[in-house]
Amino acid sequence: MSRGAFPDGRMASRAPRFERYLDVVPTFRLSPEALASIAIMALSLTILIGTLGALVFILSTLALAAYDPARSLQNIARYSPFLILPILAVLSTFWSTSPAATMRGSLELFITVVAMILMVCNMRASRMILCVFIAHFIICLIILPSVPHSLSSGNALYVGWLGSKNQVGSCGVMLAAMAMPVMIDKTQPFLARLSTLIALPMSLLIIYLAQSGGSITSMVLMLVVFPPLAALTLIKFPLRVGLVIFTLGMLAVCSFFIDDITNAIVNFRVNVLNKDATLTGRTYLWDFAARLSANHPYLGTGFNAFWQQGNIEAEGLWRWGGIANRSGFNFHNAFVGMRVYLGLVGLILLILTCVCVTLAGLFRQLWKPSIPIAGLLSMLAVNYAKSFVEEGLLNAFSLITVLWLATGVYAFRPAADSKNNNEPVSFGRGVNRKRVSEKFGAREAAHLRSGDRPFRMVE
Repeated sequence: MSRGAFPDGRMASRAPRFERYLDVVPTFRLSPEALASIAIMALSLTILIGTLGALVFILSTLALAAYDPARSLQNIARYSPFLILPILAVLSTFWSTSPAATMRGSLELFITVVAMILMVCNMRASRMILCVFIAHFIICLIILPSVPHSLSSGNALYVGWLGSKNQVGSCGVMLAAMAMPVMIDKTQPFLARLSTLIALPMSLLIIYLAQSGGSITSMVLMLVVFPPLAALTLIKFPLRVGLVIFTLGMLAVCSFFIDDITNAIVNFRVNVLNKDATLTGRTYLWDFAARLSANHPYLGTGFNAFWQQGNIEAEGLWRWGGIANRSGFNFHNAFVGMRVYLGLVGLILLILTCVCVTLAGLFRQLWKPSIPIAGLLSMLAVNYAKSFVEEGLLNAFSLITVLWLATGVYAFRPAADSKNNNEPVSFGRGVNRKRVSEKFGAREAAHLRSGDRPFRMVE
């Protein structure tokens, strides 16, 4: 049989002309999960590579959407409740005190949440955790050369491109938070699990040397929350229900000692974390924000509109905080900030989103427990705790925002969605066997599986 003929005698010339010469054109393939992995890796490395990371993040999710547009639109529609806050942010352009800044910031937030939905619908939770772990392992390895100077001088570990010791500590916390589920998840690659033996001690050293009270508290909270959530994977459903009932009972008992618990937290903050009663000036910011909210009680000043040069109130706070470049400041409380930016409506929506994501994640872990969901829920607890002293829960191109909302999407996501995430998508000039089968028939497709191929196949 000649190389250009099909089994029934038809010639390869029957195929479209561009398909006859594909053998000389190299092709490569990426699965939807691979594209999603590239996106989350790029987002995680944004702190290191800046705008390039955000650009790769956007391009990867665009390729992911283009792979199956109909399915992408279906997924976006299915999880559209997660877009309510971003849509409100976009609408706030109409009443914003700085419309251009609001439009830009709100569209970036909308893109981030849409990309999050597409990523989560095309990748396993374990893969997302692995990608974030690898990215922060790289970041912490770059931080590591600064450790000897910190040890010898006794000063806090500081790396110039991160901007502050709090950012250094946050990188250590994220590495530890992702390393723990990777270590005990048997579905993770062996080398990744082995590398956690280096990553965990390194992350703890970075957290300690950063001398950041928030990072130390976050790590302690992670160590308290993750083990019991992970342990749910080892026990049967009736016992899991009993454990939840016991936990709720303990919380009810603790509520009678709320004053003692509050005093203990204050003592820990002052004596251990060396924070003053004003939380390093945060209480002044919150009082100032309360006065601002009174002027725009329901819809706020507009998303991303307050911290703009030329705004008299923002200029005053920058001068009070000694921020010469007049940028990069916030109210150090996600809920206080939301009340200023999007008013009471935005605050209610933020609280409802937090409650729904938490309840959905806990129910999923109770009903069908897994190590990755335990890791995401643990990080969720850390982010909620930090949201009372830091902003960042809802920001554009923010890994914290993606992990927060991804917990909710994974909780609601049907098990069937995890199938077919690895079907390859070809780039370049390749021929898909399914398309050949539909066009020329099953015999020709079977013939292409043999070594006698009339044109190049992507397998």
